[in-house]
Amino acid sequence: MVVDGTNATPIIAERAIYFADFLDGSSTAGLTAEATKWGFAEGLEDRFGGDAYETFYLLANSTDNPATVTATFYFEDGTGIVRTLNVAPKSRATLSGKQYPELSNRRFAAFFESNGVNFASERAVYWGANRYGGHGSTGTAWTGAIVAPPAPPGATVTGISPNVGSGAGGQAV
Repeated sequence: MVVDGTNATPIIAERAIYFADFLDGSSTAGLTAEATKWGFAEGLEDRFGGDAYETFYLLANSTDNPATVTATFYFEDGTGIVRTLNVAPKSRATLSGKQYPELSNRRFAAFFESNGVNFASERAVYWGANRYGGHGSTGTAWTGAIVAPPAPPGATVTGISPNVGSGAGGQAV
């Protein structure tokens, strides 16, 4: 949503989110401008301390031009992943942490950089059974370089169980 005053009078806008059947909620101040780069200090996906977490990044393109956005995620061990997504003109894209299996059971920082198209970005995090808690926050317009982190090490398979199955397929391993 874009909110503009029509008579040069300052306005205040906020973004509110509600969860747990409207028993709880969170709000954050609205953005004052769009930018080509945004940063977020934290994100969590899946299980931490017994609770399940879900992180969503919301990217809004209010321009008449398509935005190609590079998403860079930095993990606590110094590695990370880089992915690309497209945000159509006059539309919003929602990026769920579940889209990228590499984010599972990790904490991360996230940065988003477009191909020169200004856009807005915010994050919503929910936790617990039936999303009993959560909060929303706007990103920080970023002015520094966003450098691709080294990729995390690949997985090593040390065994498969069961190691036999039906020739017709369908065996869970």
